[in-house]
Amino acid sequence: MAHRPTASAAAAAPAAAAAANTAAAAAASADSAAAATNSRVSATGQPRTAVLGVLGGGQLGRMMALAAANMGVAVRCLDPTPGAPASVAARQTVGSFRDPSDVAAFAAAGVDVLTVEIEHVDAGALAEAARASGADVEPTPATVALVQDKYAQKEHFKKAGVPVAEQVDVPDAAALAAAGARLRYPFMLKAKR
Repeated sequence: MAHRPTASAAAAAPAAAAAANTAAAAAASADSAAAATNSRVSATGQPRTAVLGVLGGGQLGRMMALAAANMGVAVRCLDPTPGAPASVAARQTVGSFRDPSDVAAFAAAGVDVLTVEIEHVDAGALAEAARASGADVEPTPATVALVQDKYAQKEHFKKAGVPVAEQVDVPDAAALAAAGARLRYPFMLKAKR
């Protein structure tokens, strides 16, 4: 049996469509006016010459840098391995994404937006570098810190109503044995800070 809209829903549909079209036209007009006013600034406010700084230069960094290069976005990466995979399309600075002084120097060297391609960065150094350099950091250092602690991450998801697998805190060997008895083997043991 096909669903048939009620009379009130059918009458409201054209009005809603007209309102949506008007809003879309207004947004497009504003975007066009902004673009005409300053073609050197993107719709989000970053200059088109903005430099993306990436902590880490592995395979994900390589994919990110190649995609960015296709869009004309300049990318720099901070990685301890000379000739890191991302360096094929990004200007690499050899240094540690875990060392606060390396992260600070990297952010201060002309990076407008700072991101990560690996979660094993120093989240505190990322926050300090953002504050000192004024770079926009995405994801936020607080989000990076949350992702680094898998237990805290799952608790965060549970509080937000996201279904997660059962988990238990395992601070010592006795708790590990109890987790094995409760969850049964095999189970996954994840890092906790």
